[in-house]
Amino acid sequence: MEDLFKAFSDKNRLRLFWVLLQGEYCVCELEVFLRMNQSTVSFHLQRLRSEEILKASKSAQWVHYTVDPKFIHENQRLVEFMQEKLASDGECMEDLKRVERYTTQGLNCKIIADDRERVVDALRG
Repeated sequence: MEDLFKAFSDKNRLRLFWVLLQGEYCVCELEVFLRMNQSTVSFHLQRLRSEEILKASKSAQWVHYTVDPKFIHENQRLVEFMQEKLASDGECMEDLKRVERYTTQGLNCKIIADDRERVVDALRG
C-alpha cells in the first residue's frame, strides 16, 4: 500500500490519473492536455503502470493508456475520494477543459503528429 500512495504523491501523476479516468488517451494527447513534454509524461505513466493503476494497449505507432478497471474495482472508495478532490482542483479542471475541447473538435493523434501547434492553439481557452 505504501508504494500505491507514493505513486500518487506527485501532482503530475494525479493530473494524469484524473485525465485517464475520463477515457483512453495516447502519450501525445496527454502531452497536449497537460502541457508536459513526452519524457515527463512517459516517466509518470510508467510509475503509475508499475503499481498496476494504468493499463496500456498499442495501436499502430501509438500506445494508449487508461485507468485499469481492476484498479478501480479494487479501490473504489479511494477512486471516488480522489475524483471528488481532483474535481475541485483548478489545474485538474483546466486539464479537463482541454480534454473536452479536444473531444468536441474531433482532434486525434494523427492530427497532433501532423500539426501539433494547430492542436495546441485549438485547446487554448
